[in-house]
Amino acid sequence: PATAVGNVIIGSAANGNLTYFNTSNAATYRIGGDFTLNKGTTANQDGYISFGASNTKVYVGGNFTDVGGSATSSQPDYVTTGGGSGLLAFNGGAGTQKSVSIGRTGLTNNFAVGESATIFGNIGLAKNLATTGSFTMYRGSRLNVAALTLTAGSLNLADDAGGNHLTIADTFGTTNGLITTSGNLSLNTFNLELNFDGTSWTNGSNLLLFHYGGTFTGTLALGTITYNGPGTITSAGTLLNSGGNIYLQGVSVVPEPSVAFLLMASFGSLMVWKLRRRKA
Repeated sequence: PATAVGNVIIGSAANGNLTYFNTSNAATYRIGGDFTLNKGTTANQDGYISFGASNTKVYVGGNFTDVGGSATSSQPDYVTTGGGSGLLAFNGGAGTQKSVSIGRTGLTNNFAVGESATIFGNIGLAKNLATTGSFTMYRGSRLNVAALTLTAGSLNLADDAGGNHLTIADTFGTTNGLITTSGNLSLNTFNLELNFDGTSWTNGSNLLLFHYGGTFTGTLALGTITYNGPGTITSAGTLLNSGGNIYLQGVSVVPEPSVAFLLMASFGSLMVWKLRRRKA
């Protein structure tokens, strides 16, 4: 059917037969809940999506988990029997973040977060995601790249009409989250959420957010910046476009004081108070 309400599970580790989600009967499929592609009993029996035509669209409102797609799989890609790339989009709303975990490599499909100016998506990557297809975000939607890497053939992140910006969440420290393309990047004003992983960072450094190998179009500007810590995070609050890289300039972290330090400070304050009372 064109609409499927609830969860969808394709394949089973207990079943060695090759199984797939066939979209040849309609142009659009809507999964209201979670969508899971399981790994079969052998490397060549992983579940996958078969797009019936180049413009077939599959929308997922819940978590998307693909545990298949090993390097030796007979279906490393989400195939399109009609040619083209198809579209896999996440449109579960702007509320609770949904997880997207895709284990396979070799993808050529198009991806999107959100569906339109009024139908949003809010996803967090659980694994690196790489495709030679396009990656699009719609205004009001949110992507949490965490400390992972999103790679696409092109990045379409310029939808911010009416001041309803999209949001990028990024984790930095020993490993930094990154959104990258060998092609073109379109980007307008966006909101940024920063999370520090609590490891190491050279204060005052520029934080790499995007890389592109083609052409940049749009407006380089920030809406709101949210610093989630741990500790206190500050930045210059400005973006730099240099050599195909877009940075947030001058990021610094002031760590939270340790419990031991707080105890020592409290003890020192107590001793000063006692000495003052004795003198009085």
